[in-house]
Amino acid sequence: MKAKCRNCKVVKTLDNFYLSKTDRNGHKATCKDCARQRSRDYYLRNREDQIEYSRQWYSKNRAKKLTYQKKYNKDNQEKVFARVIGENRSIKGKARQALHYAIKKGELQRQPCEVCGEVKVDAHHHKGYEKQYWLDVKWLCHKHHGEAHRIALEVINPGGKQ
Repeated sequence: MKAKCRNCKVVKTLDNFYLSKTDRNGHKATCKDCARQRSRDYYLRNREDQIEYSRQWYSKNRAKKLTYQKKYNKDNQEKVFARVIGENRSIKGKARQALHYAIKKGELQRQPCEVCGEVKVDAHHHKGYEKQYWLDVKWLCHKHHGEAHRIALEVINPGGKQ
């Protein structure tokens, strides 16, 4: 079934119209594209008021919002993780995020530096950033992490010669 948009006058299929219980045919009279444009225009005309309204709403409903967000994140862990690890991240970024997520979930625990025993440590992806090595790390303090990278560079490029 098709309908004509009241705004742009284009005939479109009903899936291009938002549902409405109050309208005759069960759909709004304007198409989704026109409705989005109208909403966008309204926001741009009233931007400051909209921002202020959002701030006030958040300050009044902060606890409710955080409770909802925690419940959503818990119930949809795989979806949330997929979004966080998204395709737009670099391979290094994905490795770091996967490591952070594993620590947060309790699948992996930070260990003291493997060289000096320092408690404040970084994860060193000593085998590389391929997916199978994301959680295979050496725990090193900042000093020894830097040394590990310098040693790796020395092995790749002895004497620093170009």
